[in-house]
Amino acid sequence: MELPKNHYHVFENFIDADYANMLADYFKANEQEDPREFYGFFPFGGYSDFFENPDFKLDFDPLNKISEMIHFSYNFFLENYPTYGEFKLNRSHANLMHKGAFLSAHKDDRDNEDIAIEDLGSKTHVAGLFLNDDYEGGELYLKDLDINLKPKAGTLVLFPGYYTKHGVNEVKSGTRVNTLSHFFDVTDESKVNERYKIDV
Repeated sequence: MELPKNHYHVFENFIDADYANMLADYFKANEQEDPREFYGFFPFGGYSDFFENPDFKLDFDPLNKISEMIHFSYNFFLENYPTYGEFKLNRSHANLMHKGAFLSAHKDDRDNEDIAIEDLGSKTHVAGLFLNDDYEGGELYLKDLDINLKPKAGTLVLFPGYYTKHGVNEVKSGTRVNTLSHFFDVTDESKVNERYKIDV
């Protein structure tokens, strides 16, 4: 199976905008410190929580929308993207980018972009659920495709992070809040980049 020509998919109104904003407000009020300047985060869980524990619930998400998003993304990647090994959720968390935060263009798992895809021990697939849009800057850009996205609150964006070069423009004002779920397609555990390895 070859990668889809678009390399990314956008699902507007995946959750209601008002509900998305409620989640954004919760994460702003409960964010944890991040070692990166201008960043904050709030952890959700890993594969064992969402896929092996039928009683697992997120206290702040009574409608279970984050869990729904994770399972939808997992199945969408398996049905629409090539996978080569064990495909599983690595981690999922809220990502907060305050004024001044940015993310340089990169491909996940590939500090050296000359590394062939088939030589990667794991291939990261990214699901981003955008929870607010009341900030300036902070566009998600897909460099190879020359695309800048500023999704509306409630929008889900999926793409293969190991294949699609991506980054985030500097946040000029406000706080950009989204959830990030990283799924690993693991073919060789010993080659998994330690910088990305958390819960495999």
